[in-house]
Amino acid sequence: MLYSVPLLEYDYRNWAGNHIWVHKQPVPLYSIAVSMLIFGKNTIALRIPSIILSTISILATFKLGKILTSTKVGILAAFLFFINGLIIESTAGRVATDHIDVFFYSLVTISVYLLLRSVKNNSTKSLILGAICTGLAILSKWLPALIVVPVWIFFAYQKQSIVLAP
Repeated sequence: MLYSVPLLEYDYRNWAGNHIWVHKQPVPLYSIAVSMLIFGKNTIALRIPSIILSTISILATFKLGKILTSTKVGILAAFLFFINGLIIESTAGRVATDHIDVFFYSLVTISVYLLLRSVKNNSTKSLILGAICTGLAILSKWLPALIVVPVWIFFAYQKQSIVLAP
């Protein structure tokens, strides 16, 4: 429930304007709940999962740029990701779908990196971790997370013709 005591009248048949809040997917909300269980019920505990994921995304962006082109491109991509105002505001909880979007783009970025690494190195471990991250992305923002699948298929199919940086 968003509020334990409803402030306004509601119609139980209207899922979008109901007393029970069922709008968001479970992974971000459960992650925030676990963080609050560990660190207490405060604003910092609310933001810790988003801070951790967006930080990991910076590293994944660097590694993606490095694999696809060069270390310089990876550094530039990571820097641009790092200073992106929307990402900073989302991580800080200042936009409407804040933490949900942080989980979504972070898990998609990490998934693409892991699946690309699995293609490059024939790594079953990276493939499994990438699939798990894709599943978590689906449980963060539903079907848009499936964008990872065609990207992975493209790189797997084009493996011989694409020259990946060492």
